[in-house]
Amino acid sequence: FILLPWQYPFQPIQMTLISAFTIGLPSFVLALEPNKDRIKGKFLVNVIVRSLPGSITAILAVLGLNIVSYTTLGLDYAQVSTMCVLVTAWVGLLLIVRLSFPFTPIRAALIVVVIGGVILGSTVFPSLFGIEPFTQSMVVAFAVAAAIAVPVFNLLYQAFGSWHAKRQEELV
Repeated sequence: FILLPWQYPFQPIQMTLISAFTIGLPSFVLALEPNKDRIKGKFLVNVIVRSLPGSITAILAVLGLNIVSYTTLGLDYAQVSTMCVLVTAWVGLLLIVRLSFPFTPIRAALIVVVIGGVILGSTVFPSLFGIEPFTQSMVVAFAVAAAIAVPVFNLLYQAFGSWHAKRQEELV
């Protein structure tokens, strides 16, 4: 955003909402699950391959929302920031769902808590997290960005997964 004509779309307090419900809590819960599988390949490469699809999808969604919101919809910074936070949380949820396969009761409960936490934080405590009320144009822009994010994320996840699997086979 240093090179773009718009402000950085996140406020520090908004990052608390994302960090708590799409990073902190899921990491804690998933890390405590027993796992007897051996790590295959290089640990850091495995982590990067699984995180890049969500990162790229979030970047594209945030950029798309900024472009459309400022150039076409005429929304203000607070409105754009709200949508960017929630679309980033949405992409985080997509990653949590993908990493939770196969579902277990604890993983299903985790997804419910993540969804509930983001909804609760953005509706019951909006002023605490710097969340603005949605207007009709915000609802449409957010819905389109969220809908586009799903296939983009899935395509990227499959592409990176296939690339990584081929790379693993070459090393063996």
